[in-house]
Amino acid sequence: FAMGNPSPYPPWDAMTVLDWIRAGVTGGFCGQYSQIFVQALHAFGVPARYLEIGGVANPYNHFTSEVWSNDFDKWVLLDVAFNNYFARDGVPLSAVEIRDAL
Repeated sequence: FAMGNPSPYPPWDAMTVLDWIRAGVTGGFCGQYSQIFVQALHAFGVPARYLEIGGVANPYNHFTSEVWSNDFDKWVLLDVAFNNYFARDGVPLSAVEIRDAL
């Protein structure tokens, strides 16, 4: 779905979010992308968690997610709203590793 304003803000339920967006009741942005992604991963038994990130002026600026990687034995940050992740030397980074690198 296209980025839009989630108004009214939908409940934290992926199926409701998708139903509301398809019906034109609301829109969705990074929060809804992350909610749907994390809940879909949970349905497949993949550990994942929501993560809200920001800066000093606005610590609640962007919603993304971290997913447990068995290959790397750690959490990795995946930003599904922008189809992005961060890596160093070919290894995906966690949110804490990104913060420490900055």
